[in-house]
Amino acid sequence: MLPRFEISLWSQISYLRGLAKAKGGNISLFKDNKIYIKPSGYSFFDVLPWTISIIDIDGTTKNNFKPSSEFPMHLEIYRKLPFVKSIFHTHSFYATLFAFTKNSIPVLSEEAKIYLKEIPLIPFAQPGSSELGKKVVEYLSNGICAGILENHGTIVVGKTLKECYYLSELLEESAKMAWFLNKCSKINS
Repeated sequence: MLPRFEISLWSQISYLRGLAKAKGGNISLFKDNKIYIKPSGYSFFDVLPWTISIIDIDGTTKNNFKPSSEFPMHLEIYRKLPFVKSIFHTHSFYATLFAFTKNSIPVLSEEAKIYLKEIPLIPFAQPGSSELGKKVVEYLSNGICAGILENHGTIVVGKTLKECYYLSELLEESAKMAWFLNKCSKINS
């Protein structure tokens, strides 16, 4: 599938499955030395193949669509983690609750233990900065593919958009499970 169509497809699926709301978050794909990324100001649902922003690895925009404000984070990740070919950054509800309460998400289910291993809380850096990308690289460079960005949202890296989507879904499900288990334990004590 062509990169622009793939970004559009997984953006819309993410929106419809509740991983993204309004215009927040972004996804990207690194292919043929170019980064295809959700354009600035678009909701995940409104991303169409011809609206995808294309930038080169030096950060130069290659078409008329302004890239997401988070493109410096994506650039830093692609430059420093060569195994990464796709990135999902969402503000999914339960995982973002953990980001704002400054707590890491416990890995509870067997599926999460296998595929996520752990979900670190990545210390705050200004959204839209390459510094944020440096912090992500530091926390996700040891075989860990997902984390939560303090006071911000989630980050998932992988080889394909499909992989990142399913890991993002598993991350949100893990957060939801942990959130409710925590509330239940307080009610029952």
